Parts: sequence; structure tokens; C-alpha cells
Amino acid sequence: MPRHLALVLIMLSLLTAAGPSWAYGEGGSYGGTGLSNATTNKIARTLTRGAAACQRLDNVYRYDCYRQTYQQAAQQLNGMRAYAGAQAIINEVTQSLERTIARNADPAAPRVRKGLQTYRAIQPAALPRAKADFITALEKAETRLLRSPEDSRAHYARIAEAINTNKVLLRSALMLLPAPLRAAALFWRRDQADSAASISATSAITSACAGPLGASSAARPCPSVSA
Repeated sequence: MPRHLALVLIMLSLLTAAGPSWAYGEGGSYGGTGLSNATTNKIARTLTRGAAACQRLDNVYRYDCYRQTYQQAAQQLNGMRAYAGAQAIINEVTQSLERTIARNADPAAPRVRKGLQTYRAIQPAALPRAKADFITALEKAETRLLRSPEDSRAHYARIAEAINTNKVLLRSALMLLPAPLRAAALFWRRDQADSAASISATSAITSACAGPLGASSAARPCPSVSA
């Protein structure tokens, strides 16, 4: 066989062996975007399995468990630029849970250990608000993931689906609360919605009756509005 032909065949065999890694990212991602089925599935599993495991803890310890679950999922995306948006959104859920724990920590309750992890307790009276705040954070995260750019939407939507599973799990757990606590949680959510609506209405009234450049118009006196 001519030498140059042998060299061509060797090169073709090398290209054939390396080709799939050029066209596909890890786990079947196409086009070198950095998104991969393996990574997306890993994050979804971390979120769903982690939240389900948290349900086996006493309810005052669950929010630190949720925090660690979302923190772990975010850390699994370190250095992955294609998942930077998803990581930021998951981090916001983690930060919301951190605020809940800091605001409602129960210093009298001991930490509990499950496997290699330890968890802090929040005060029992804070459970309804903690649950409502967590659900709100999950809803915001889900919405933002579903509105991600088109090139990442399919993968981000699968992460959003995992977050929605956690939200459904929380709402199911809400129905298992004693009636007074369930009513308190629902009242808290309604109160938050009413407050937001009141602020929006006040802003609308002020804008409608303001004159040019925000000055009050004598022809359209502004009514007195209290928060």
C-alpha cells in the first residue's frame, strides 16, 4: 500500500474515533454548548431525592436540609458556564432558605445528624411562614428557569420540573399540617399577596393623578393614600 494512502487511512481512523467528542458534549449534549444530559439529570436527581430525604426529618429540621440540598446542587455546577444561569437561580433559593433559618433559628434545639450531615432547627411557630416563603422561592425559580434562553431551555426546563416536584411535595405536606398551622400558612400567603396588591394600587393611583414630570396637578388633585 502506498505510504501516503496509509497515512490518510490512519488520519481518517483517528478522526472517526474522536469525532463524537467534538460534536457532542458530555452525556449527549450537541454542538459543544456545554449542556449535557448527564449534568442536567444529576442536578434534577439531587433536587428531587434530596428534598424527599428531607421529609424524613422532623419538620423543624427540614429547612436546613432543603438549604443543603439546593447548595449541593449549585456546587455541582461550579465552573460550568452553560449552567451559570441555572446555578444563579438555585443559589437564590439557597439564600432564601438561609434567611429563613437565620431569622427563625431555635437555639434551644440540638442539632441532629443524618448520615454525614448535621441540621439546625427553626422555631416550631415559624413553620407556616417558612413553608410559604420556600414555596414562593421555588415558584420564582421555576418561572425564571422556564424563561431561559432558547439554547438552554430544554435542559433548564428539566431542572424546573424537579423544582416543581419539590413544590408539589411541600404543598402536599402543607395539607398534612394541623388545621391551625395550615390556616396560618395560608393566611400568611394571602396577606403577602394583599400587601403586594396594595402597593401596586397605591403606585397606580399616584401615577394617574400626578401632573407632568410627577408634579401634582391642580385639575386632578391626588387623593390621600395610606399604606
